[in-house]
Amino acid sequence: MSFIPSNDFETSLNISEQLMLGYYQENDLEWKRQKRYELLATIEHFHITREGAVAGFFAYAFRERHLYLYDLQILPEYQSQGLGSSIMRHLMTVAESTPLKTIKLCVFKSNTAAYNFYMRLGFEFYEELNVVYRLIYRKA
Repeated sequence: MSFIPSNDFETSLNISEQLMLGYYQENDLEWKRQKRYELLATIEHFHITREGAVAGFFAYAFRERHLYLYDLQILPEYQSQGLGSSIMRHLMTVAESTPLKTIKLCVFKSNTAAYNFYMRLGFEFYEELNVVYRLIYRKA
């Protein structure tokens, strides 16, 4: 597994739409592809590759006093193989090497697999909104 900076936002948007559109629809939220494209163009964006194939992507930015993880999307055929955990360990190291030392993210309430994944990694719940939980990781 490797991850490389990428400007191929279309591939990432296709992955994101494949994996996330259902959550948007079940919560009556509008999927704004162009807005997501514009966001990806302004933040750190990496493709996750395995054996030369794009397995997913992640995107983050430094905001206020934390690293904010906008996306971590891994295609189903590559899930449960340690890719997400490897990426998160990398991001924890990045966050810990700065004065910020925290990572924040949102997860849909109905995405229990993602919620449980982040909790296993040491994230904590800090706020509940209409359709998402906000989670935070702090260096112990």
